[in-house]
Amino acid sequence: DPLEVDCCAYWADTFEFELSSAQIVPWRSAVGVPWDWAGTIPGNVLDGIDDLETVAPSASDFDDLLDLAAIYAPDILAGTVPPDVYFEFLANGSLVDTSLVQDNTYEPIWNWSSTYVLGPSDLVSFEFFDEDLVLDDAVGAIDMTLLDHQIWAGRGPLSIGPVDGLYRVFWEITPQ
Repeated sequence: DPLEVDCCAYWADTFEFELSSAQIVPWRSAVGVPWDWAGTIPGNVLDGIDDLETVAPSASDFDDLLDLAAIYAPDILAGTVPPDVYFEFLANGSLVDTSLVQDNTYEPIWNWSSTYVLGPSDLVSFEFFDEDLVLDDAVGAIDMTLLDHQIWAGRGPLSIGPVDGLYRVFWEITPQ
C-alpha cells in the first residue's frame, strides 16, 4: 500500500535517498530561452569575442563579453536541443555528491542513492544544472529538512514539483 507509513520514520535521523529521475521544463521559465543549441559555436564567433573589447571597452569581464556575443550573434541558439542535466547533493550547503551528466534529455534517469545522517537543524538540497561549455545553467533546486524526511520516509516513491525549471523530481526516502 503506497500510503502505508513506516512506523518509526518520524523518529529516524538516518535516511537512504534514492533519486531515480526528473522531468525538466523544455524552456527556462524565468527567461524563456532555449537550454542549448545544436552543433558547435561558429569559429568566427569565438574569434570575435576577442575583438569585442575593442568594440565595447566598458566590458569588464568574460560574462560581459559573452552577453555582447549573444547580442551580435543571436543565431547561436538556433536549433536548440534538450539540456545536459546533472545534480549536486548538498548537506548544509556543503557538496556531498555529484551525479553523472545525462545528455540531451528533458527526462534524466540516474538511479542514484546515498545514505546520510541528518541532525535537527540540517538542510539537505538537490540542485539541478544544465552542463554548458562555459557557465552551467541552474535548472532548479529542492531543499529538505529533517522533519520533511521524517514525514516523507517510508511512504514509497515521491513525486514533487513543479520546482523552478523542473516539472517533477522522483525519489524515495527510506529510514535506516
